[in-house]
Amino acid sequence: MENNKFHSSIHLSVYVFKEAEHYTAWCPALDLCGCDNTQEGAQNDFVYVLNEYLKYQAENGTMQEDLAKLGWKDGKAPSFAQQMKRYPELRRIIEGQGNYYCYTKDVTPETAIA
Repeated sequence: MENNKFHSSIHLSVYVFKEAEHYTAWCPALDLCGCDNTQEGAQNDFVYVLNEYLKYQAENGTMQEDLAKLGWKDGKAPSFAQQMKRYPELRRIIEGQGNYYCYTKDVTPETAIA
């Protein structure tokens, strides 16, 4: 990765939910998602998307700029309250839809995402 303030692992919240016949694994802090017909498939797709995003950012040296656009400051993701304000979809998922779960994905700059 490029030289930035992302020096230790960060914990990304990923929300998995079902709409119609598809599952989505969404990380509001990075506004990335993976989709599939199964929960496991959506999570696997999210990992793929996250890897591609990190690879692209590292190759192009655009991580800091992109994270700033997403509301990150000093290497820290926006707070949950800020994410709820930015994404009405997150509020809908949390408040109106009981069929979701959240897990934490640890990301470090030194290791590939598995």
